[in-house]
Amino acid sequence: MKKPNRLPLILILLIGIMAPLASTLLFYFAPPQNNTAAGELLNATAAPKQWNLDDGKWTLLYASDNTCGTACQQRFCQMRQLRLMLPGSYFRLRRAWLTSENTTDNIQDLTATNDCGETRAAAFSEDAKEVNIGEGVIKIIGDLNTLPAPRDKLSREDYLYLTDPDGFLIMRFPPEVDAYSIRGDLKKLLKISKGRRDIKINQ
Repeated sequence: MKKPNRLPLILILLIGIMAPLASTLLFYFAPPQNNTAAGELLNATAAPKQWNLDDGKWTLLYASDNTCGTACQQRFCQMRQLRLMLPGSYFRLRRAWLTSENTTDNIQDLTATNDCGETRAAAFSEDAKEVNIGEGVIKIIGDLNTLPAPRDKLSREDYLYLTDPDGFLIMRFPPEVDAYSIRGDLKKLLKISKGRRDIKINQ
């Protein structure tokens, strides 16, 4: 009696085993570009309750101690641009400044830098030019050391941080990440979270 040919069965089994293994290897060693983040993912840590960042709004947060120098003002400009570059979603994204009790700078002065953002925003939507750039900005007095430890040769003041609507620090953007790349991450997150309990910032 002729023995059955088991080769096709063996091949089918091998394909079934190798396919998920191959996809796993590709995910870790050659991830698709559209699934990668420009920012650094953080181990989700809840911001202190007194910061009041758990009320359903996404928050871009910048931290600086004492006065706001050149690097600080550049970050505020970038935060302004990012909000304007998200027409239709800008009201879901506010900006916050974490600083020490010794700071006397006026938050509105820092957000009203001339010629910062309108030209870039106009490339995304004409409506973006109508946004009041001073809206949705809060000043938080707190300890910068509460934020995650920085990478080597960087400080906590070098990053732009993102908290989710529940007040968890989920991502940070080092200085080498440009506004367009940050916008890509924000756009994905806002799209994924659409329909959650995000609420409109009081104007």
